[in-house]
Amino acid sequence: MPVLNWSTRRYSHVNQRPFNVETYNSSISVLGTRFNVLVDEKTQDFSAALLRGSIKVSNKISSDEVYILRPNQMVRMEDNHFIVEHIDDPEAVECWTNGLIDITEFPLPDMLTIYIENYNTGDVLL
Repeated sequence: MPVLNWSTRRYSHVNQRPFNVETYNSSISVLGTRFNVLVDEKTQDFSAALLRGSIKVSNKISSDEVYILRPNQMVRMEDNHFIVEHIDDPEAVECWTNGLIDITEFPLPDMLTIYIENYNTGDVLL
């Protein structure tokens, strides 16, 4: 599965108050962890990748779907349902925290579209 993390954020839970991340299609309860969330409502892309700790991910579209992820698992949305997968390369998931982008197996036209939309530029010179 191609990985391109343009709009992810790194979250950590350090206090006793509940910490939740709400997206258009899911609710994520942080249970003490390090994880990434990739959401693009326009293209209906969604994934939550767990690297350490645990998170509970609830599907807002299909309310019977709730998963508690273990380290090196990710959930993504396909046809309004969650699919849980193993993360083969955790470094590819969080390389953005070091200023890097993993575009392995990512089609160039898709990458350029995301770049143009996120950086408000009409021209990309190669």
